[in-house]
Amino acid sequence: ENDEVSRAARSVEGRLIQVESELAKALRVRKAAEDERDLMKARAQMAEKKVAVLQEKVNDCRGEIRLVKKRLSEVYDVEKVRSDRFNRTETELQEARATLFHATSAAAESETTVASLRNVIEELRQENESLNTKMSEDRDGFAKDRSKHNE
Repeated sequence: ENDEVSRAARSVEGRLIQVESELAKALRVRKAAEDERDLMKARAQMAEKKVAVLQEKVNDCRGEIRLVKKRLSEVYDVEKVRSDRFNRTETELQEARATLFHATSAAAESETTVASLRNVIEELRQENESLNTKMSEDRDGFAKDRSKHNE
């Protein structure tokens, strides 16, 4: 009977050692799982912080995009005003050129007319001198004839 008790005790001791070994192994696995859980929890918190930082950056970028769009719209508006002003100035310049061309043509025509009138005036002056000379000669001739007639 002692042998049986001894065998049963050894069997229980073996089983106890095996259970203790399995318990130690389970505790190590549990500890590793808890460590991994803590690590994952820390990583999740870090990821959440990074997400928050990135979300803030996204919000900042969206704000900058709104500002850039607003500035771009203002630039387009200024460019349109500048373009309209340029077109008006170009039209006014073309009108001024046309007016200058007409004025230059009129001035050239006036110069031609003045030159022609000067020629006519010169011809009339020469004709007038010729007529004055002839009248003087005719008067002198009449005066001589009168003095001869009076004698």
